[in-house]
Amino acid sequence: MNLTDNAALNEMLVGIESLAGSGINSNWDYTDATLEAGDTTLAETDGKVVDGLAMGDSFIIYKEDSVWGMQLIGGQFVFRFYKIFSDVGLLNVNCVASFEGKHFVVGPNDIYVHNGSSKESVIDDRVRGTIYSRINDTYITRSFVVPDYRNREVLFCYCNASSGSAYPDEALVYNWDSGEISFRSLYGTAAIGYGEVSDAPTEVSAWDSDAGSWNSDSSEWGEVAGKPTERRMLIPHTTGQKFYADGRGETDGGTAFRAFVERVGLDFNDPRGIKHLYAIRPTIMGTGTVSIYAGGEKNPGEGYTWYGPKTFTIGTDHRVDFRGVSGRALSVRFESTADSNWELEGYQIEGTVKGAY
Repeated sequence: MNLTDNAALNEMLVGIESLAGSGINSNWDYTDATLEAGDTTLAETDGKVVDGLAMGDSFIIYKEDSVWGMQLIGGQFVFRFYKIFSDVGLLNVNCVASFEGKHFVVGPNDIYVHNGSSKESVIDDRVRGTIYSRINDTYITRSFVVPDYRNREVLFCYCNASSGSAYPDEALVYNWDSGEISFRSLYGTAAIGYGEVSDAPTEVSAWDSDAGSWNSDSSEWGEVAGKPTERRMLIPHTTGQKFYADGRGETDGGTAFRAFVERVGLDFNDPRGIKHLYAIRPTIMGTGTVSIYAGGEKNPGEGYTWYGPKTFTIGTDHRVDFRGVSGRALSVRFESTADSNWELEGYQIEGTVKGAY
């Protein structure tokens, strides 16, 4: 795809290779009528061909501004080409991934999932504005997509413009079960692979020797001696000369890191009323302590004024009190910076709503 033919670059050209009877690749000569080799120029739209990926019995071809299907039909034409979408395309090479018979695609203006006939955007206008403003255009060709089948997620990895990193250091994460979107930081990495990662002998333990309690042990159910490999993402560090097995342990290469979950824009279906927050009652499972922040924004786009942190000890505390937090919209954040394992199951906000002014 996107080929140089007779010394001339044709960015819309798709070439087809003839196969030998044994199935071994043999010949690209599309001028030989005895072969199945051929070529097609997808010139209906102006964009160049960027990349392609199989889907079922079709091959999906992505241009900058459209999406095409290629399917084996045999006979004189061998393959048929058909346009699937004319309003979306592909941002860059390696910006599409396959999962459960669908494709996750990062386009020039939208991020979407499709099944070969219908598509759905997976981001709203707010996330769309955020993600496309964060991508560093200087290194946009280093962006890539990787599926994380272990966690049923897809990561779109890119260079954050504000960091100045020359390699992707941030990722938008899409969970294909819940449809939720989140962001995570990365090492500056050129690629991420998914596959089997061997356990070091010191990291596997017999059931009887596991001293952890049920509500504090972060090891996995079924993790016993004799389990030689597990499947997870493997992340190379471009400067640290290391490979990191994603999701193993609670540290970042041996160093505790900042982990947080945040919610903004809580107007409780009353965008005009002034909300006054008095306390937060979280339900948190795990160990250690969590720092809780609360904020308020008086007018849309004005920015939140944050208060805190308030320390919440898991298993001991039941609420944290706040005073002076108000606004037409509220925000909350739960954060830790220590080597700990915790999970936020939910929270309640105590407060009042007064008339708009």
